[in-house]
Amino acid sequence: MLNHFKSFSTTAIACLLPTLSFADGLPPSFPDKNLRVVPDSFVSAQGTTEMPLVLSHIGALLPGGREGEEALRKLADANGLEIIATYRGELAFLSVDEKFASREGLVKLLTELGPAAAELGIRVGLAYDDPAPGNIPSVALNELVALALDGTFSDFVTKMEANGLKLLMEHPYLKGYAVFSTEGSGNVDMMSMARDLQRDTGANLIYPNFFSLTWDTETLLNDTLFGNQWHLRNTGQGGGTSDSDSDIPDAWDVTTGAATTLIAIHENGGFDTAHPDLTPNLWANPGETPGNGLDDDGNGWTDDILGWDFGGCTTATSPGCGDNAPTPANASENHGTAVAGVAGAAGNNSLGVSGSCPNCSLMLLRSGYSVSDFAKSLAFGYAQAQGAGVVSNSWAGGGTMATTTAAINAVATAGVTVIFASGNTSGNNCTDPRVGNNVSVMAVSSSTNQDRKTVVSSVGNCIDILSPSHRGYSTADPYTGTLNVSTTDRQGTAGYNNSNLVTNCPTTEAGTPPANARDYTACFGGTSSATPLTAGVVGLIQTVNSTITRTQIQSLLADTADRIEDSVGAYSTINGFSAATPTPTHSWGRMNAFEAIRVAAPVAEGGKGGIDVFIRDNRLDWGNTINPSNTLYDATRGFIAHWRSVDIKVDAPPYGTAPTSSAAFDALADEDPIESSVNRVFVRVRNRGPVTASDVTVKLHWAFAGTALPALPSDFWTAFPADSADTSVWHPTPEQTISSLPYSGATVAGTGADAAQILTFDFNAPAIDPAAGNPRHYCVMIVLDTGQDEIDESTLIVDVATPRNNNMTHRNLSLQDSTSSDGFRDFVFVRNPYKKPIRTILIADAPEGWKVDIGKIALGRPFVLDPGEEIAVPVVVIPAKRGMTGEVSLVQYNLSNKEPVVMGGFDIAFAPPRKKGIVRELNPEMVKRLEILVPRLEHALIRLEHILPRLETMPK
Repeated sequence: MLNHFKSFSTTAIACLLPTLSFADGLPPSFPDKNLRVVPDSFVSAQGTTEMPLVLSHIGALLPGGREGEEALRKLADANGLEIIATYRGELAFLSVDEKFASREGLVKLLTELGPAAAELGIRVGLAYDDPAPGNIPSVALNELVALALDGTFSDFVTKMEANGLKLLMEHPYLKGYAVFSTEGSGNVDMMSMARDLQRDTGANLIYPNFFSLTWDTETLLNDTLFGNQWHLRNTGQGGGTSDSDSDIPDAWDVTTGAATTLIAIHENGGFDTAHPDLTPNLWANPGETPGNGLDDDGNGWTDDILGWDFGGCTTATSPGCGDNAPTPANASENHGTAVAGVAGAAGNNSLGVSGSCPNCSLMLLRSGYSVSDFAKSLAFGYAQAQGAGVVSNSWAGGGTMATTTAAINAVATAGVTVIFASGNTSGNNCTDPRVGNNVSVMAVSSSTNQDRKTVVSSVGNCIDILSPSHRGYSTADPYTGTLNVSTTDRQGTAGYNNSNLVTNCPTTEAGTPPANARDYTACFGGTSSATPLTAGVVGLIQTVNSTITRTQIQSLLADTADRIEDSVGAYSTINGFSAATPTPTHSWGRMNAFEAIRVAAPVAEGGKGGIDVFIRDNRLDWGNTINPSNTLYDATRGFIAHWRSVDIKVDAPPYGTAPTSSAAFDALADEDPIESSVNRVFVRVRNRGPVTASDVTVKLHWAFAGTALPALPSDFWTAFPADSADTSVWHPTPEQTISSLPYSGATVAGTGADAAQILTFDFNAPAIDPAAGNPRHYCVMIVLDTGQDEIDESTLIVDVATPRNNNMTHRNLSLQDSTSSDGFRDFVFVRNPYKKPIRTILIADAPEGWKVDIGKIALGRPFVLDPGEEIAVPVVVIPAKRGMTGEVSLVQYNLSNKEPVVMGGFDIAFAPPRKKGIVRELNPEMVKRLEILVPRLEHALIRLEHILPRLETMPK
């Protein structure tokens, strides 16, 4: 079975299309604005592509870090070259002497440099200009990407090997694609080699595996170890999967917290209160005068400047027990300092690490390891009384602790968000009186830097969220990631990093550790790390929205989670919660701080003001748009169709009962529209924000379906919700309005509290007319808009707009009778919605043994479509045997860029025929048909009355 193509990954696809990120979040510049270039080209997916060769410079890929830059300097000095630009210590460019400023001269120079560069771990290659303004040149190193379609793949590999190339990796998701190494071939001119090999081997396409620079627009901080903090920003460092993080830097675009936002860190052990990365954010009780020995604010705790140490409150003594120094009581109390750093280490101070809320204030509360239930409970009341909005608890045990539970319930009722680590066990810890206290507590489990659940982290219905943490504890777990978390550690020889500078856990740190290396650790993890990370995100939310409630925050984090590792988590289509058996494992998914903060923040601060109306593109989509909705969050990123909206269903005549609730909608059997009939289209609309939306406009358009959809009319967005001037391709229906749409996110989906609204549209499907080019397959597109959450689109390409905008969706689907021997025999449109020619390809994803045929075009073979062109492709799908259920997907890719991009698709689902219940009502079209049919039947009966007597008298 051929899987959908999944986007290239530098970590998992063997650098098939590698990119390097720019560190400071700003677009980089290239020092030389007057590059000397000559025309050059390579054979790509779209034919011959022009890409000018740079004569004045060569490129180099470094091993990274200071050692890589030192090696580059040695190479440059030894060969009279000048380093003119280095990006992230990984991609560099060198200017060359005028005598080398020709293709032949550059090839000679690179040939001579090759052995010395290789010894230093450097790869060098020709540089090529990117015509886009401001872009950095690309570098063609010793790799080629090829697509082999003529003959078998093994035959093609043999041909490539005969030309001195080595297969590095066959593409696992796009048949026939592979990357080859030319190392040892002696050829450094990848462009010329690509052209020669394309001619000699019969490869359909072949081109250099360009190494390029990309950059981000997120808020990045200058903390020296920030690059190690993959849980905040994962770029694939240390073998991780890029973006398997909490999307914190994107959230920082909205807020980095505020000193008025107070996070209480409640720990068994104490904290290094003198740590320079914590002291800037330590809460200072405004009601106390430090060191005067008086209870200035009259709260019962003398000189409680930073918080309190309740460890001395071993019995139910009066307030005043313990002391005002929540510092470690012994050498083993390292945990609290690390926890505090994950939540609130000072950010952008050119020092160490950053917390998830780098400008929030930290209240430090120690309660001890051997302590009474009563004493433990004091910390919660203290936190609330002093104004903490969230209390982070990375501890477990203590038995039932009834008083502590009562204290938790009390502060939760008062509006404080209480967060508990769910526990470092692979089992269900929901019987713990704190972890399982769903009414008052948010329980946190953990995920890894490869977007997989940490095996040794708790599971069960009580878990609210997974937050990025460590890789696991041992190979026996087994490991599901590669790195642990970097955070603050006790200074000097105390703490986790107390014996030497090389710790016994994996780290992303490169080169010589900084002078204060022992003040930090790269070995932290567990749900102890996931919990303060979540607490910091709650602090960010509370900073931008002071009126949001703790239950709304809890729902918001669930609604905006990324559903990672679906193959294990098995998320429910109905509500998005893990439906793994026998115990839910992945909760609502992995926390996405950006999405949560954007929903909560005011519009003036770049947020949505608490309103986010949305309609789902597929079963895993619950409204997130930081990545396209067709992203499958696996360790190697995958693809899930965006044309399979679960919020659109069709009821063809004869009609069944119209759903009036979300639960009834989920139970409704979906159908294919019937031609020449009025079909009912039911549409479900949700709001994942805590504020009720009003006057939500909902409009349905339809077009003939295909593997890609036709472009929208040029005035579509400016006219919306009015009709475009051209309605010949996209056919509108009258808009409808939802007057009030309360919160109706994932946490209430399918329950009696689900306030999602169901609308009914009439869709008059035209007659099948092959002569007019009308197939029997339709696309239904829904667009939402409200003045409080306006749709903002510029593209007219539906398959681009749908995955990135949660205010619109569409459905392309054909439902087939699996008991029929005919299978699927029809034609499907294949389109180019762009205003330029494209080279495209169709890939089929079908169960093993099923036959899929599309005629002359052939699956897996690229072809060209002119601007706006659509062609009718005959499609035959035959299941392996009659009665089999399953789905076949036809997916169209655009091959006109360096990387194939999914354009759209069409799915054919086989299932037994569904029997409908009693017909409740007839649509007008059916009435007209019956009005014609009934007189004919009456006439036939009259004729039978005359014929029957004659039949009786005829001889037998």
